[in-house]
Amino acid sequence: MFDLPHTQKFRLIVKRYERDRAASDGDSTLSPRRLAENECGISRTSGHILANGGSIKDPGKLTQFENVFRMKVFAEPGSSSYQSHWADVKNTVDKTRAEPRFSRELVPAAYGHWSAIALDENRSDADRILVGRMAEFVLYHFARTPKDKLLTGLPERVDPEAAKIRGREVIDSLVGILSAHPTPPDGLFEQGSKIAQEQGYRMLRIRLHGDYTGWRYAHAVDWRFSDAPRDTERTRVLEDAYRTGQAQDLMWLHEELEGSDVGHPNSAFVLATHAGDWLRAGEYGARLLQAFPALLTERVKDLSALLDDRTVWPGVAAMMVHRWLDIPAGCRAVLEAPSAQYDPAMALIRRMVPAVEAGASYLSALKTGE
Repeated sequence: MFDLPHTQKFRLIVKRYERDRAASDGDSTLSPRRLAENECGISRTSGHILANGGSIKDPGKLTQFENVFRMKVFAEPGSSSYQSHWADVKNTVDKTRAEPRFSRELVPAAYGHWSAIALDENRSDADRILVGRMAEFVLYHFARTPKDKLLTGLPERVDPEAAKIRGREVIDSLVGILSAHPTPPDGLFEQGSKIAQEQGYRMLRIRLHGDYTGWRYAHAVDWRFSDAPRDTERTRVLEDAYRTGQAQDLMWLHEELEGSDVGHPNSAFVLATHAGDWLRAGEYGARLLQAFPALLTERVKDLSALLDDRTVWPGVAAMMVHRWLDIPAGCRAVLEAPSAQYDPAMALIRRMVPAVEAGASYLSALKTGE
């Protein structure tokens, strides 16, 4: 569940020891980093290499290192055997959807037995989450894979349209379970400290809420070129996602991972913007630009520049209204005196400012810039 570089995982382990030290009497004479090195079974030299961008090559030491990460930082749901099975399913779906196992084994299992468990209210919530996440993951990718990319010979009972309906039923059920459990349901985790389990559960919520949003808006083509009906549909879906607390979880993850992934604060900013929570949109947008100032006018990874994406312009207006001094100076200069390329966009964003100040809805604010 956590595809992070070794150096980042090591920093998170050290941070966990720092927090433990702050919460205790601090009776150990060893530094948090040295305690982390000892727990991971690595030397000071290896710790220095890890802290400076290196990785662990020895398989035995890597296993111990990963176990410490799961025990101290982010616990993985389920037993060790379940985790291995989930990793195998995910690897098959991510890399080899054209192979027989995806079409002839995983899709029927996801559509049938796994979905049945996820939807069975007599089952434990932990079992429903563990099996349901596999079911919706497989069905989502099955629904999105072009037919010519799938192996022929798929069992007749798995109709693609029916699979979409079943997948939505499963993810709806899982989100309902998450909403009923602010803390991990009994039996969801078998390993890890209490803190690691709580953080692992929060990460699981982020992933499943993200999948929920994907299921609800899977038919969207490109939000940046939306017509009015699609604006309305997009807003409905993202408002729903915001109400689940997904934006707050994403900003928490942004802080935990030390701002290493632009996707986390950007998604939180987009959600708050579409929900019309202008105070939060301004805050999240300013924090996004503090970590990734280039995103205002340039693509970062696969994300369009904010000034190229009309769907977030009300959020840019919210930054200007509520968090102006928190925006990096270089970005403020662009917003105050844009180049010819961005002058038309800024003219429309300025027209949105009064609507944001008045607490208008997202769609109303967006419309003022048309």
